[in-house]
Amino acid sequence: MSWFFLVMILSCHDSENRQTDFDRQVKCAHEGREWFERVSESQRRYNETLINPQFAYDAELKTCLCHYHLNHGPEHSVVVTDILTDKDVLIWKDGLGGIDVRRSDTRRLTIEEFDNRVSGLGFQP
Repeated sequence: MSWFFLVMILSCHDSENRQTDFDRQVKCAHEGREWFERVSESQRRYNETLINPQFAYDAELKTCLCHYHLNHGPEHSVVVTDILTDKDVLIWKDGLGGIDVRRSDTRRLTIEEFDNRVSGLGFQP
């Protein structure tokens, strides 16, 4: 009889964790959209356009990330930003390559390495 209650308690706990993760993802998408619109508006004065946002809650880092494309005239960048700290995590600039800001090495990433890191964060490159 005691095993039954233990299984029920663990089952409920697991269900609560999944719901909490889902709630975090929903909250991240909502806050991410607000952040994206605010930043898009502020960048217009510099003739920059932000497009194609994707949002993901990173449970390991306990933060909300936004993957987007930034166009400034002919220049094109792909960026992943931590919207809670407003700090870039990954940056790709055409002609320059990619940078993983979280790493101490300053070696430029190839497009394949950059896309793999973007995918690893839960985004579709």
